[in-house]
Amino acid sequence: MQLFAASSGHRTSPWRYLDLSHSHLVRALLLAGGMIALALVIVLELRRRENLIAVSVAGSGSVVLPSAAVERLLEHAVVAHTEVVAARVQVTTHDGRLAAGIWAALRPGADAEKIETDVRREATDVLGRMGFPLDGPQVRLKVLRVRELRKYL
Repeated sequence: MQLFAASSGHRTSPWRYLDLSHSHLVRALLLAGGMIALALVIVLELRRRENLIAVSVAGSGSVVLPSAAVERLLEHAVVAHTEVVAARVQVTTHDGRLAAGIWAALRPGADAEKIETDVRREATDVLGRMGFPLDGPQVRLKVLRVRELRKYL
């Protein structure tokens, strides 16, 4: 503001129009408070931003994807299994390859070993059809008791 006023030949100062004391301490505290507020806004905006993952494709290139989209795709594939009640998926990358952590809640009395094999194969197939290499996903299953079932339905 002072630079604009000086270039137009006027003398002005924003402090003259604000009802503040003319002490340098007050001005320094206001400036520090403004910088802290700006830093908080930046931190909050960065935390809100969507996580992106870069996946190597065809050896020489890579694709940047929102991790939430890949997680939803895998989640839908896992929940499509008849014995799975609920699922959560977390996707990361290691050396340009996707790595997935899959947690699934199974119906009471379900065969966990067979379903674990099915879930691994389905997750690998779903991303393989899209051309994204998936390292063997880490699958954790929980066979629910009848009392726990209503919490996941």
